[in-house]
Amino acid sequence: MKKIVIVSLLAMWLTACGSGLDGTYADENGIYHYVFEPNGKVKIREQGQLREYDYQLDGDLVLIELSEENQEILVQNDDGSLSPKGITNVNLLKQ
Repeated sequence: MKKIVIVSLLAMWLTACGSGLDGTYADENGIYHYVFEPNGKVKIREQGQLREYDYQLDGDLVLIELSEENQEILVQNDDGSLSPKGITNVNLLKQ
């Protein structure tokens, strides 16, 4: 019985640690390009280079820490796409 409890707790812990976005999201024009890793890292293509930042999920929001004072916010849509908060008509689709 003890082994079952330990295995169950370990499985829940591993699931919680691996939560996050995973994969590449981009718009159809190639202006926005994000590569999310489930470990809380995201690479954003900026000026031809990939720069790495930390991100966290807060409900349906993706909070990307660009610097100590600057944060980018993406909204997770019902269809699985992402949209930059405050910018209309831009949908980032999983590639």
